[in-house]
Amino acid sequence: MVGVLEEMDKTLSVLEHELPEVFSGAAEVYNSHPEIRRKMNRNAYKLPVREETLERVRANFTREIEFYQFVRDRLDRQHQEVRATVLKEEKEN
Repeated sequence: MVGVLEEMDKTLSVLEHELPEVFSGAAEVYNSHPEIRRKMNRNAYKLPVREETLERVRANFTREIEFYQFVRDRLDRQHQEVRATVLKEEKEN
């Protein structure tokens, strides 16, 4: 299991399902502090980046970008599996 910070809700959902002995209630704790969520990953001093610079980064970090996309796709699949499992369990009860 690898999480993605931008998809913290999905990450916590999968972690709670796969490792409940460690992560049970993690989403509730995370969501109960909206003031932390608002500040997380924010940069008040972010300067605009030229398209030329972005193109260079993309060219030089091709493998890293591919890996990141692989991780995001994997998290999406894991989250879909967890949702399907939870829905199935709810129907059975």
